[in-house]
Amino acid sequence: ARSTRMKPVHTLLALSLVTGSSAICAGNTKHALFRCMMTDYEKTSRPLLDSEQCVANAPPVSVTLQLVVKAFTKVDQRLGTYELEGYMRLRWRDPRLAFNSSTYCHPFIVQTSAEGLWVPDLYFEHSVSLSLGAGHDGEVMYIYPDGSVVWSRFARLQLRCSMSFGQLPFDTQNCLLLSGIYSDTAADVMLTWHDTAAPLGPYISDFNTVAGEWRVVDVRGEDVRHAPPPKSPVSEVAHLI
Repeated sequence: ARSTRMKPVHTLLALSLVTGSSAICAGNTKHALFRCMMTDYEKTSRPLLDSEQCVANAPPVSVTLQLVVKAFTKVDQRLGTYELEGYMRLRWRDPRLAFNSSTYCHPFIVQTSAEGLWVPDLYFEHSVSLSLGAGHDGEVMYIYPDGSVVWSRFARLQLRCSMSFGQLPFDTQNCLLLSGIYSDTAADVMLTWHDTAAPLGPYISDFNTVAGEWRVVDVRGEDVRHAPPPKSPVSEVAHLI
């Protein structure tokens, strides 16, 4: 008899949790919306994971990368490095951040920090140094009603490039940049270029010279999958300058 009385209580609690986790937030101020979004939000859990769903059955998060290069600031022939400056933009969708746009007077929410939110942990394979904007100094995040996120940060990258000089002053260098998700496999987070035809943005073709001596003649982007044993396949993107 006691178990019969308790059963409806457990059922009601489960329904309450499911309803709370899937509800669309509504509010007429950014503060109210964001406070609602952060209720029971867990930044260590990636999007698209249902609390009752096995991780292996959850679809991967699709993340796109765009590097909008505004300047090649330096090519160091002695060290075999080159430096880029511009903006790094990552895009994905987190349904937990969806909100009712009819109660909010703007088409998106603007945040100057990603603190408290799940974000992809991107790495650059041939990086010597990496400086990224943070907070009010070169960082902005746009959140749209369906939970789509655009995270833009100022970026300064110094990267290694295997250079050879057998035909000075007419040498051509091929520099590979490889980027991926550090802690997740492709089963959890799928990384692709936002635009493989222009992986470094629309301005790269306007660079007549780089650091006064070099010229960019071609840029190619490619989405890469490989499986370093014994791990599952990882998702990476590559471009060749």
